[in-house]
Amino acid sequence: MHDVPYLFIIDTDSYSGNFERELCAYVTGHWDQDTHGRSQAEKFTEEEGEPNPFEDYIECCSDEYGRLTPQCLEATPKELHVANHYSSVGVFFNKKPTPELISILKRRSYKFAEQGLIFDRPVELKILGFRLCKYTVIIDEEEI
Repeated sequence: MHDVPYLFIIDTDSYSGNFERELCAYVTGHWDQDTHGRSQAEKFTEEEGEPNPFEDYIECCSDEYGRLTPQCLEATPKELHVANHYSSVGVFFNKKPTPELISILKRRSYKFAEQGLIFDRPVELKILGFRLCKYTVIIDEEEI
């Protein structure tokens, strides 16, 4: 669980640990600025222009190494019947993405699967679907 109110999840048919940073950078223009994703973020800016429509929406959280990152690996629903349990990419949002932003995320996800490159090699994955998770806190208090 991450400390963000919304998580946009892209479900794929491949282990997402091989491409989660590049996919996030390609679909949002945001990357952790420490590892992979720079060229995909530059491609986003080239194709979508400035200002970045996700600028006030994307949130970064600490990963297992202490890096601030806008994405994470996510468990894929069993009903999608993928070989690897972690074949989904989650993108952190500090508020609910608009329908326009969701449309960009979907369009660019499909384009990444069709045309994307990682280290100058074509990406080999299929987009299976999308989910938007809203995290809420419920406090159950009882007198003791």
